[in-house]
Amino acid sequence: MTATFKAHFFNPTQLLVDPIQPDDPPPLPPCDFTPITHEEVANTLAKTSNKSTPGPSSIMYKLIKWAFATRPDWFLEIYNAAISLGYHPWSEAVIVILPKPSKPDYRLPKAYRPISLLECCGKLLEKIIAKHVLSDAHSFEILPPHQFSSCDYHCATDVALCLVHNTQAAVAIGHVASTLLFDISRFFDNINTDHTIAIFLNLGFPPSLC
Repeated sequence: MTATFKAHFFNPTQLLVDPIQPDDPPPLPPCDFTPITHEEVANTLAKTSNKSTPGPSSIMYKLIKWAFATRPDWFLEIYNAAISLGYHPWSEAVIVILPKPSKPDYRLPKAYRPISLLECCGKLLEKIIAKHVLSDAHSFEILPPHQFSSCDYHCATDVALCLVHNTQAAVAIGHVASTLLFDISRFFDNINTDHTIAIFLNLGFPPSLC
């Protein structure tokens, strides 16, 4: 089972992809990173659950909350240094393979799903960075209008309404409407890192953050 899981869930090599693609947007001038503030850490930390499973160090959010209440300046110094240096201090994780419920054959790898138990300190930093990225995406209209995720007023309900409207409009003028859906297996596991960094650089995000 170990060998089967390893072969199924962990790709030994990735396909070579040129970081620069012909349809890349024209590069924008890089902007400066706004330092992480005490309020950002406090607000993000307050929304975390003390029951979240910790990573390799076994340090849970409850302990981080105690430490932050005692020395918040250390957190700001470490987090802002990580961004300015372009270095992620918490890059290791414990991978746990969980069985999916009610599957007919548990000899098949697709009857299981892996979850990554990341360091809570690292997850906290990533949550803050994600808010920075989404804030810039909204402020500077980085995401295109046909993106129905991570956009204001572009949620799953909106895409469903758009699909219904387009279908009804096509039928009303005598056309045949069809929908093609893709379920991309293991999408996030196979994202090309170099090309993703190139996209963020083209969009003007700070090079150290990229």
